[in-house]
Amino acid sequence: MRRTTVYALLLLGSLGSGSALANTDCGQPGDTPGRFGPFDYRDPTKGEERWLVEKAHFTLYMEEMALYGFSQQGQQLPEEATGWGLIAGNLDYTLYAFPNHARALYAMAIWQLRLSKQNPSSLHSQIGTTRLLTAECYFQRAISFTPNDPLVYHAYGAYLQKAGDLRKAAIQYQKAIEIMPDAPEPHYNLGLLYLQLNDYKKASEEADRAYALGYPLQGLKKKLAAAQQRASN
Repeated sequence: MRRTTVYALLLLGSLGSGSALANTDCGQPGDTPGRFGPFDYRDPTKGEERWLVEKAHFTLYMEEMALYGFSQQGQQLPEEATGWGLIAGNLDYTLYAFPNHARALYAMAIWQLRLSKQNPSSLHSQIGTTRLLTAECYFQRAISFTPNDPLVYHAYGAYLQKAGDLRKAAIQYQKAIEIMPDAPEPHYNLGLLYLQLNDYKKASEEADRAYALGYPLQGLKKKLAAAQQRASN
């Protein structure tokens, strides 16, 4: 599966109505001497560093636990107990080593969004510690580190869309499209967003672009057809 496809798959589900947590002082990548990194995730010379970080810290288990609160990868750690700190620590480590790791950014953001709905006081009490920044901060740090990485903007847009901040999400998708105009995923997600805003014309335009560029999933097409059918009745 292509790296960006995961955001569109997740957005086909029900979307949240939460909002981002308030920002703390975000700092800058590399602001803690002695820590591993920071490295550009796209750098072809950093394959060994990517392997080390993803093997130990950003495993499929950690990604699934962050996104869903459960994993199909073996023994489960209860999210409300030791698993809470384990997820936070490993995602933070990954995003310090590779600030523009788009999948880890999205996982951290969705994890915080889920927990802010379940137990906001617990999550807020950890924000600003040495181990955890806000989701917004991780995205800001990534953008300051690699302002030309389209996958960061795409992940940011997917998170904001999931959080219900649709107009800000559209801006991030458009930035991703400016950098990688031939990638179908941002067009697809932007089409879903316009559909949420009941802007069927723009949704149809983005759907056409996504499918012309080879996007395989038919969810947007089906949702658009159903919405237009309801509007005509």
